[in-house]
Amino acid sequence: MERSSVRGQASVEFLLIILIFLIYLQAFITPSINLAATSVKDTSRLAETRLAAEQLVFSINEVASFSGNAKKTIWLFVPEGAIVWCTNHDTTLAPPVIGSVYFKASLDDKSLATHEGCAEAGDKAECTKSFAYTNSAIIACGDFQASAHGRVVIQKVGDTVYVGVP
Repeated sequence: MERSSVRGQASVEFLLIILIFLIYLQAFITPSINLAATSVKDTSRLAETRLAAEQLVFSINEVASFSGNAKKTIWLFVPEGAIVWCTNHDTTLAPPVIGSVYFKASLDDKSLATHEGCAEAGDKAECTKSFAYTNSAIIACGDFQASAHGRVVIQKVGDTVYVGVP
């Protein structure tokens, strides 16, 4: 009789250890995994948005560098919660208008607000960065801004580079 009660006690202790492990898993591991997933998603969103802005400024500079008229169509991917836009650039005016390509990404992980160009915005972080044009062409962006994926047409006519969505 004593032997079967020892086996029963071992089974109860084993179940208790499994229960403690499951509680630990639920209380500590799962939130860490969720936080890591959010950070990865935000880092990816920030990298994709930066890439879109760099692609746009590179293409504008490339088209502006041609001596004659030129046209280039690019596919720009801007992730959800982000925006890419450009401002007019004209160094022939007095005072000169110095423009840039900008991006802004809203991130769910507020701890990312410590990165350069990022700041807290309520319970989120917002990152903004600009990229300067490397030419002296007149760049007319108008109301161009991209907040999703799509085609962007960059066209040089005379001395002016126009940026827009077809």
